[in-house]
Amino acid sequence: MMTDKEMRYYQAAILEKIDKAAYAPQATRFLDMAQRQWLDKTVRGIPIVWDGGYPDAERAVALLGQGTEALRTVTVIAVRWSTFDKLTHRDILGALMALGCERDVFGDILMGDHIAYVMMLRTHADDIIRRFVSAGRATVSCEEVAEAVLPEQTYRIVSGTLASLRLDALIDVGFDMSRGKAADAVRMGLVKLNGLETLKPDKAVQQGDKVSLRGKGRILLETVGRTTAKGRIAVTVHRYGG
Repeated sequence: MMTDKEMRYYQAAILEKIDKAAYAPQATRFLDMAQRQWLDKTVRGIPIVWDGGYPDAERAVALLGQGTEALRTVTVIAVRWSTFDKLTHRDILGALMALGCERDVFGDILMGDHIAYVMMLRTHADDIIRRFVSAGRATVSCEEVAEAVLPEQTYRIVSGTLASLRLDALIDVGFDMSRGKAADAVRMGLVKLNGLETLKPDKAVQQGDKVSLRGKGRILLETVGRTTAKGRIAVTVHRYGG
């Protein structure tokens, strides 16, 4: 999460790009969900196109102004390693940071079977491909590809009822944990709601919301159904990664 000073610096830089976008298309670096939310609320009268390198990306580049289709800002780097090695999201992220790669230079990292796809600013791709040769204890190879190709994500359907449409209650059902432990996880900063960290267990949720819990995976509130005779709300949840 950004400090107040970092957020002010970011906002000043973005405001400058917004002014320039009135005359020529502009592109930011990768923005996280909090930055994206601020930008969406701030910009008036100037078109915004979000490009994260793949659909539903959390981190994305903002393309501001008219004629942004000419801006080819984001590319995809495929990182591969031996079937004898095991690498995690943290390994890939750590290796990129160790190369001196600033966090706004690359976006989401999608993990596959002995492959990771890194969304990267095109201006930095060649240098990273040349220097990114290891992660953890594994040797890796990198190349620029047209798109990320991952198997279709599988999920488990969980049905239950909630006393109210609040975050800790949804986590209770979706991750099969007690309401108290769910509230503690939120307060500890382990939970993101639609890509944004929230520290409020009683945060309202609605159909279509996505919740991630560090170390447990993520869930989607697929449907909100009828209220039962006991006054509870029927829900259907898709659970990914566990």
